[in-house]
Amino acid sequence: MLNLILHNQSEEQKQAVEGIMKSKESVLNEAKAGEKCYADSQGWLDTEEWADDAKLKHLEEFAKEIRANADAFVLIGVGGSNNAARSVVEALREDGAPEIIYAGNTLSPDALNRMMKKLEGKSIYIDCIAKNFETLEPGSSFRILRQYMEKTYGEEAHKRIIATGTIGSSLEEFTAVTDKLYLDNMKRVRDDLAWFINKFDYKYKDEPWKNARDSVIRSVTKTNSIIDVSEK
Repeated sequence: MLNLILHNQSEEQKQAVEGIMKSKESVLNEAKAGEKCYADSQGWLDTEEWADDAKLKHLEEFAKEIRANADAFVLIGVGGSNNAARSVVEALREDGAPEIIYAGNTLSPDALNRMMKKLEGKSIYIDCIAKNFETLEPGSSFRILRQYMEKTYGEEAHKRIIATGTIGSSLEEFTAVTDKLYLDNMKRVRDDLAWFINKFDYKYKDEPWKNARDSVIRSVTKTNSIIDVSEK
């Protein structure tokens, strides 16, 4: 449920706010009920229904990392994805927070060039926000920024790139497909490595190598891309 919290209020102010909220409660209920065609756009009203404590904790920890390491945060989006985030940022922004740079709401080469110049010499994170990830403007901006991130941060770039979508979006479908491809590939490498080990057992010395000859190298390559040894 959406809650309004105001700090440092006098008793008179508290009573006034409570009176206003009570008198306008029907408006909030009407907004929550909304029109059926907008039902999938109101998740922010009841976050506990789709974001459990574990997810919220993860988001809070990631936000803390961004505030500590970023000079600027690039928000890629158009329409509601841009304006809704902009409204919250402007309403709740604190001093000392990373600079917010908006992108993805234009195809103007001049605007894109000016946006990219703002990034020079800064530590940045980017977040592409979309409902379906099929819109031209944020898509083109994201591709330009992704190339910049990969060039600037190399293998660490993925830690600074965020995609924010909705349940049932093209992003969810895409990640489901790529996750399956990735896991299937890892299982194949695991099985090849197991067979490589078996080949040093005398019982299997006359068996064919199959795809196991280079399995050690492939295993190191695969795991090195997802495991940070320094954290172990």
